[in-house]
Amino acid sequence: MNRPSEELLHKTLENRATAAEAASVAEWLATDSGQAWASRYIGREPPSRAAGAAAFFFASPPS
Repeated sequence: MNRPSEELLHKTLENRATAAEAASVAEWLATDSGQAWASRYIGREPPSRAAGAAAFFFASPPS
């Protein structure tokens, strides 16, 4: 699976992505590459945003 663009990743995290875009990001985040990116992203965010990002990253992907 190809990595989503940085723009699409941030659009999804900001809740501005379409359902289809968010689903594709969630699918990628379930991969090893996606989990590595999520860990780096969460680690560099201020604590208040990191909590929201963690909830998004580690929640069950949409069915």
